[in-house]
Formats: sequence, C-alpha cells, structure tokens
Amino acid sequence: GESTQRVTLGRGWRAPIGHFDTDVEIFVLTGELRQGGFRLRNLSYTFIPAGLVAGPWEAAEDTVLLFMPDRRPAYLTAPYAALEQIPENAAYHVDTQRHPRMVEWVPCKEINAMVWEHTTFLPPGSARKSLWKCPRTGRATWILGVVPMWIEGNFYAGHPTSEEGYMIRGDVHGHWSMQDDPFNRRYATMRADGYYWRPAHIAHGPFWSEHGALCLFRTGNLIDCHWALHNPDISQRGGGATA
Repeated sequence: GESTQRVTLGRGWRAPIGHFDTDVEIFVLTGELRQGGFRLRNLSYTFIPAGLVAGPWEAAEDTVLLFMPDRRPAYLTAPYAALEQIPENAAYHVDTQRHPRMVEWVPCKEINAMVWEHTTFLPPGSARKSLWKCPRTGRATWILGVVPMWIEGNFYAGHPTSEEGYMIRGDVHGHWSMQDDPFNRRYATMRADGYYWRPAHIAHGPFWSEHGALCLFRTGNLIDCHWALHNPDISQRGGGATA
C-alpha cells in the first residue's frame, strides 16, 4: 500500500483533528494547505509519524500536493471527536507531546527558505535541499536542483536501493530505464509533473538539462552509487558515496 499520489484539493476542503496509522509525507506543489497552526504553501513539506495527532486541515485555496504514505493509510478521527477543532488541541495533545518519535516530526519546511547543500556524488551545477532522513534506515527525501546546461558525465549508474523522482519544473534529458523495458536504457526527456519509480540496481543515465530542473527525490534506504563508464574497455565501479 505504499504509494506516491498527486492529489488536488478544492478551496475550502476541510478535515478534522485525527492521526494517520502510518508515516505520511506531504509536499505542496501549488496552493496552500493549513495543517494545525502551520501553513504549507507552494513548495512546502511535512513529515508526520504514525500516531502523531494532526489537524485540523483546510485548503486555503485550490491546492495540488504529493501525498506519500508508507502503506495504505487510515486517518482516525473518532478519539478526538469531542475536541474543539483548533490547532492547539492537536499540537498539545498528550499523544503528540509523549509520542516516541516526536523528534522526527517535520511540521513544515519551505524549500524557498532553505539553503542549498553540496551533492554527494553529482558533478558541479547541482545542489540539494534535505527534507527528511530516517535515523534508522537512511531512507531520505530531498530536493535536487540543477542549473541550465548541466551535464552529468559519460557514465551510467545504479543504486542498491529503490529511488523515485517527481519533476517539479524544468527538464532532464538522458537514458532512462522505462516501465515497458526496465533493463534497456532509452533516451527520453522528463519535464514538469513527470514521475518515475526505479527498483534497486537498475542502470540509468547519463543525464543532462537544457533549462535547469527542480526535482523531488525519495529513496527506500541509504543511497549508494555504483558507476560504469561507457567505454567498453575501461569499467569503473565506485562505492562509499552515500547520501
């Protein structure tokens, strides 16, 4: 039941105080979603651990978001039906204040206000903004940005973990593993609102961008990168590069 869903909420949509029975990530693409006392505006992110009390919810305007639960979710409201539907009753609820994973909760991150970080194994012209990382498995969610005319290099790569990407804006050209034939790389272009999910160890690349790009990435576990050069006489595998 784990999924990545593109959801549209009409202005005025509401939901009461409750909690999810699984971990949930939300990334707002456009619009504004109010969760408790927090305003998730354009390009904002939240991570809500299972069982942590959230809400009330409201779409202040027409909103498009990515909804990413760890498994098929249920949103339970019955334990909080008698509460007044105000943010304080969720934020100060005993199930929130005593939640064993409260330190992992990310109420709101606006990527427009975050500084760029160095990327671990991508060439110059790329940078990232880290949104969340699991302290137990290394699973992570981050934003990747590349400048116009960025070039990755003359190699293809694979990872020992699954990886997914959602193109927020811009373009990335290159050799992708395609759904109909994942073991053969084919040239294609991914543009705004493009999406892929790739299993571990599937070769891909190289890539480049004409106009620059902004992409949301998620990995199933700690990411490592293994490279192979395109020259058939010279192969190279790299390890130890993690993000």
